This record gives sequence, structure tokens and C-alpha cells, in this order.
Amino acid sequence: MLCLELTGEPPAAPEQASGLPSPSPSPSPSPSPSTGRSPRPRKSPSPSPGPSPSPSGGDIVNVTITGTISVLMGHRYGDGAERETGNWTLQEDAGPAMPLTLDFGEGENTLVTGDAVQLQVQVPASAVPPGTRRLRRLSELTLPPGTSLPVVATRITGSGKGKDFIVGRKPVNLTTAIFSFSFCGWKPAVAPDVVRSRFFNRYAADPLRTVTVERTFNTCTWGLLRAPEALSVVLPTEEIPCSGTRPDDNKPTVQIKYNLSRACENPEVDTLRYYAKLLASTKYKDRVNWSSLKRVIMILPNMPPCGWAGLGNTGCAPNTQCNSWLQARRGRGRGGKGTTHTAGAQRSCCPDAGEALKGLLAPDDINIPVMFQEMMHNTGLYHSERLLVDGFTAVPYGELTDPMGEAANDPAIPNGLICSNAAQAWKAGWATPIERNMADMVPGQAAEWALPALGLSGGLEAMLRIVLYSDGRAYDGNPLRQRAVFVSYRARTPAPGYDSGLPAQYHQRGYLHQFEGVAVPRTDPWLTPTHLLGLLDTAPDTAIPGLEGGPMPVRRTWIYNPLSYVNATARPDLARVAGPLGSLNITIKSKDANGMTVSVCRFVDTRESGSQCIDGQDNDCDGLADENDPDCADEWASGDFSDKPSPPPQRIRSPPPSPPPTPPPPKSKPPPPPVRSRPPPPPPSPSPPSPSPPSPPPPSPKKRSPPPARTSSPPPPPPKKRG
Repeated sequence: MLCLELTGEPPAAPEQASGLPSPSPSPSPSPSPSTGRSPRPRKSPSPSPGPSPSPSGGDIVNVTITGTISVLMGHRYGDGAERETGNWTLQEDAGPAMPLTLDFGEGENTLVTGDAVQLQVQVPASAVPPGTRRLRRLSELTLPPGTSLPVVATRITGSGKGKDFIVGRKPVNLTTAIFSFSFCGWKPAVAPDVVRSRFFNRYAADPLRTVTVERTFNTCTWGLLRAPEALSVVLPTEEIPCSGTRPDDNKPTVQIKYNLSRACENPEVDTLRYYAKLLASTKYKDRVNWSSLKRVIMILPNMPPCGWAGLGNTGCAPNTQCNSWLQARRGRGRGGKGTTHTAGAQRSCCPDAGEALKGLLAPDDINIPVMFQEMMHNTGLYHSERLLVDGFTAVPYGELTDPMGEAANDPAIPNGLICSNAAQAWKAGWATPIERNMADMVPGQAAEWALPALGLSGGLEAMLRIVLYSDGRAYDGNPLRQRAVFVSYRARTPAPGYDSGLPAQYHQRGYLHQFEGVAVPRTDPWLTPTHLLGLLDTAPDTAIPGLEGGPMPVRRTWIYNPLSYVNATARPDLARVAGPLGSLNITIKSKDANGMTVSVCRFVDTRESGSQCIDGQDNDCDGLADENDPDCADEWASGDFSDKPSPPPQRIRSPPPSPPPTPPPPKSKPPPPPVRSRPPPPPPSPSPPSPSPPSPPPPSPKKRSPPPARTSSPPPPPPKKRG
């Protein structure tokens, strides 16, 4: 369903008179379908539809329709918020403007916004007029507008492309219209004048320093994705009818019933878009060119029937508008439950900042990080999450240093600003990486990189991206997903500059992310968030307390094992790819206000032995090689450098089983926990928690030749020091 159903009776809402012009009966052209693009299937392409049975009685028949996919995301914000929900709709070729709601059932759906498709859907036989054609328009059927259509077969005919990603560092301007609606006796808590002052520098309290949406885009994208005032408009609040019937703007003979006081389904959501378009083409036609808009933002009052705080397109197809619906609630911020995102900052970033927060909790305001997040969903980005040390449990919105998660600005810093993490900036196209492939890295050979602070990088070679493996293949020849590790460094710049609002715990530290996005200007399949694993620092290991999900590790050295982040039960194919890669030793060597030096070393063996003790390599990446590594004490004492049989392979780990659902009465027993494929190997464990960093290597003595074999028993080897 597009929205959650009403769970309680809303307040009585009187019908409101509307000053709107009468709906125009002349249809406007529907968005063009995707054409000329390489088709991309789902994981298992659906078979070609067969002939439909003859309609009779209460039978269900299959009807084939064509159109373009649009994915909408509905969600709340902040600590404790539930995971976002995805809603797949279809803009039917030459059909009504109101999209069709699709029901793909359970399981993974890799369709993205802009995909051109041919779908076989189920409809009641009574809705099908006489005839034998299988390929028909839904408008020919006698179905109530907004009916959800079960999909039984899918064929991709064109691959979706995004329109606002940065390609080749060519700047993009966002043309935006912001509408405010009141209805059913409800009014949005934010007045248009406040919206204007939060969006544009010229109307801000301090035009040169106050953080606005315009300044956030210009600063955080290095001027590549811009939301200039000259190409945007904020319109007055308009009263629209609470309920009634209105024509579809493409098919005026199709009448759509809606009731904004009691429902939040496809007809209600599309009705808000309909009135925005109607106002733009009539009352405000001198201020708005609807066909040239890239972004349409609708600010709404609190709507009791709607279970979301924000709803919007996840990515946009070319030649279409990206829509966002935002409920402006008095005193509501990112918590979505009468709290604000700065309250979350008080708990998890700045525990002693209560007095400073009081001025930030005022109602009737726009949360700028939230607005930035919604507009970047339109571009095609997902949320920024935190991945716990078990390697499988994600905290929704769990990264506090990215507006795509929860940008918890330090309230003690006036005009502070927090920008995107490295992985999101890379996906959006406004930052380029130093890129390596883990499989091509020679085991035992450490390499060092000097990485600038993101805010000082200008977006060029701003991070290290280590590609692990690809997952699936799209029709255009690109990977469907591609897992990689991102290493970056973040430090404050003067306010209101890039990352000027970073809390102290996140300032001048390295960041380690895992992300499966692809370097293609399109939305990734649902869901593809970035995952923050932890931080790097030159100080002794510690953790940031008070976070949802538990403390976040801060380490000098991270041992990253790709296999530890693969659910081998569900994806044995990925486990077979990840296992031979081994592990990465990622160590921060130095840092200052401008950047950090980081060492990365790949290893496939956890200790050196046999011939590895005379090969001149630090095979286990512990900073010690050959005779200097206590692992090799036996070999050097005995003179025997022959290779012994390899130890058992590392076990493939699966996530812990989810607890069984609470019965009422269970229809079946809960599934048993996944079977572990192998017993655990000898330590060290490959699990994500990294061991303590290795001690700095002692001065290397002059290389000596291996001694001859001795007949007497050697003295016991000294214990190995690994930090």
C-alpha cells in the first residue's frame, strides 16, 4: 500500500470552501516512457505472459500492461524510527496521470525508478470488457481508481536512469517549486515566509553565514548540485477541498474520489500532486513553468491517516518531476514522535548541551537536514545507516554525521553544517575516489595513502574505495550491486563550511564504510544504504557511548574480513567469492587538521610459517616479517622452512536467527536457526571486531641467511607480540 491505513478515528473535519480555479478538462501529456535503453531484468526474468482465460463470474484474469516504474519511499526519522517502506507504482503508457499501485508480494524487488516494463497483473474478470486482447490499458477496465494490482509476471524493456546525478563533474541546477496546502481545517505548522528563509540565503537571518538549503547544497557538493533561488519559488499556502471527486489530469473522463480526512492511499496522495499542478498552470502560471520543474515539494499539515512523516520519489526518470510530500508538524523533528533531531543529538552526541539546545527546539520551523535528505532521495540516494559489530544488524538512520542518516550538529557551534559521508558523495557523483580492487592487492604488501579531510578535498581523490566483489549484472553491463569498503577522513572547517558542525567525537577521525552502490547514474536497487562500521584514530582504542545499538568502536587498526559480512546461508555464492579475498589491515598512521595517512595491507594467512618466513614479506600484515616475526621462531631455530599442511579454512558465518514472531496462534513453527557450515577455526576469529593494533615493528636487523638444521632441541620461542 502507498500509505499506512488509518488506525484511529481522526478529528471531525468540516468540508472547506476552496478558492481554487475549476479543474481544467483538457488533458496534459503524460510522462514519456523510457525508450532506447538497454533492458535490465530482475534476478529471474519472468516468462512471457500466456493467454488470459475467458472472463466469467468471479474469476481472476491476467491483463498485460506497459509503463514506467516509479518507487516511492515513506518513512519517519531519527532514533527508534522504523525502517523505511517502499511503494512501487506504474505510470501507464498513454494512461492516466495517477500512477497505478503495484503489489509484487514478498521477496526482493530490484526494479528501480525509470525502468520501462511490461507487467502481467491480476484483475477481477468482471472488470474486463468483452474481447480477447491481452495487452490493454487499465483505463479500459472498470476498476476503481487506486486499486492495488497484484503482479504475476515482469519483463523489463528499458533500464532506468537518474537525471540529477553528477556526471563528469558537470554542475546541475535544481528547479524547485514549494507548495503549502491546508485542508479539512488543518494547516501546516510552517508558514511560507519561514520556508523561504530556510531555503534561500537572501532571506536568512545572516545571508552570509546562516545555514540554508541553498547553502547546504552549494557547500556539501562543492557547487556541483545547486538549488539556487533564481530557479525556485515558494508559493503561499492554498486551501484545497478536503474530499470530493476530481478528474485525472491526463484522462478527464476518469473521476477520482478522495478523502484527505480519512484516508492516505494513492488517490489522496496523487490528489495533492494534482492540485499543485493545477495551481502552477492557472493561478501561478506566471511564476511556475511546470514542465521545466525538477522538484515539487508539498508541505502539508499533520494528516492523522498517514503513517509517514515524509514520502517521496526514490530517484526520478528523465523528463519527469520528482515529488516530495512532507508533514510539517508543530514541534516535530527527526524523531517523528513529537521530538526533534537535536534532541537525539543531546542523547548521542553532546550530553552536556541541554541549555544550548533550547533555542533549537522551537516549533514552526523547517529541519534543513531533513529537507536535504528528502531532496537527495529524489536524486536517488538511500539512508545512511550504522552497521553493528556483528556484521549484520543495521541501525536505521544510524549515522549521526550525514544528513541521509541523522545529522546531529554540535549545538555549541553557531551555523554549523554537517555534509555527506564519503560513500554518499561518491554515489551522487560529486566526489571521486582513489580506487583499488582487493583481489588485485598483493598479500603482505602494505600501501600508504594520504587522504585529505573531505571538506578540503574539493571532491577530488577524496577517499579510498576498495572494491570487494560484484553482485548480479544489469542489462546495461554494469553490476547490479558492488560491495566496496570506503576509507575517508573528516574534520571541521570554519562555519558555515563543510563539516563545520561535527561533534567533537567525530572531528579529525577516519571513517570506515561499507556500501554496495554502483558507479552508474541511476538509483540502486531497494534497499542500498551506506553502512558506517566505525572510526579510526591515532589515540588508544575507545568507543563512542550512548548510541542506539550500543557504543561505536574507535580504533587505530581495523581488521576487515569480507566473509564476516556475508550471510552464507542465504548467499553461498557470495561466500565463495568473499572467502578467498582474505582480510584487510587498515591502520591510521598520522593525522592533523588537513588529513590523515592510512596504511592498508591485505592478508590471507593469519600467521607466517614455513617458506613465508624467508620470502621477505609481511604475509600476515602484523608489521613483522620473516626472522623478526615471532611466528617464525621455530623455523629459524630449526632451519626447517618447509611448508606444513594448511589449517582448516575459516568458517563461513551466518547472522543470528531472528526471534520467532509472537504467537497468536502460530500457523507454523518458527524456523530453526541457520546451520553453521563449519566449526570455528583456531583463533584469531574472522569476526568484525578488530584485534588490538600491531606493535610497531622493531628495527630490522641485517638480513641473514637461514641457519642449518640443528639436531638438539631448540629453546622455546618467545611469545608473539601482536599489539
